Amino acid sequence: MIHGISKHSGANDNSAARAIDYFLSEIFYDAEIKRWTKREPAAELVSGDREAIEKLCLECGFKKRYTSGVLSFSEQESKFLKDSPEKLTSLLKDWEDFAFAGVKNDCRVSLIVKHEHKDRLGLHYIIPRTNIESGKYFNPFPPNYDGRRGKGANSDFIKHNDAFTDFICKKYGLQNPRAPDVARSIKISPHDPPKRC
Repeated sequence: MIHGISKHSGANDNSAARAIDYFLSEIFYDAEIKRWTKREPAAELVSGDREAIEKLCLECGFKKRYTSGVLSFSEQESKFLKDSPEKLTSLLKDWEDFAFAGVKNDCRVSLIVKHEHKDRLGLHYIIPRTNIESGKYFNPFPPNYDGRRGKGANSDFIKHNDAFTDFICKKYGLQNPRAPDVARSIKISPHDPPKRC
C-alpha cells in the first residue's frame, strides 16, 4: 500500500468541486495511451457528503482549503481487500484515526471515492482544512510540525507517514513499498552525469 498526498490544496474558490468532479467522473485521462477513457468500473462514492465538503471548502477562509490524497493498492492487495470487505472497512477506520488524530469522531469530515478502473484499488480522499467544531484551521498532514520551512521541512510528516504505512501493511498483510524484497531497482539514465563517492 502507498499513501500519497496531492500537491493540490484548493488555492481558488471552486477547486474542491473540480477535484470531486474528477474523482467521480465517468472518464479519466489515460497517460499511457494519451487520451480520455471511460472508467470501468465506474468511480464509487465510499463515504462523505459531496455538497457538505464542497461548501466547507468554499466557505473556508484559509489560503489552502483542503488536503487530498490517495491510498493506492497493488493488484494482489486489491483482490485481497475485495474478498475481505471487513478488512477494508477496518483499514479505512485506521486511516481516519491517523488523519484526524485528536479530533472527535463526530467532527471528522472527509469524502472518499473508490477507483478500480486500472485493475487495482485506489481510495481518493478530500479533507476540508477546517475544524468543524472550532472553525479553526486544520491540516491533517502538516509538512512542518516544528515550524521549519523550505527543503526538507516535511521530514517529520514523512516519518509519521512511513510509520502509518508500516503499521497498516503489517496489520493487514499488505506489501510495504519500503521493504527490500519489493523495492524496485534503480534505473540510471545515460544522461545522468557520473558522481564520485
